[in-house]
Amino acid sequence: MIATKTKKKPKARPRSVRRRLKPGISDDLKELQKNKKLGVEELMKLATLMRDAKDDETASHYSDEFMKGFYGTK
Repeated sequence: MIATKTKKKPKARPRSVRRRLKPGISDDLKELQKNKKLGVEELMKLATLMRDAKDDETASHYSDEFMKGFYGTK
């Protein structure tokens, strides 16, 4: 009988988080990141810009940005 040498298995490398997550989970994380709410300071800046706007179109734009930031669609 002939004895054969067995090769040692290389140590496993730690996988990245991207590989470990299922596709549905990573999509959910991307969606949560995209729907991030604005902080209080940023909302206050938008409110003052909306208040100090010269015309209705600019005020409407800042109002939309404020709502997106408040509800988390920005």
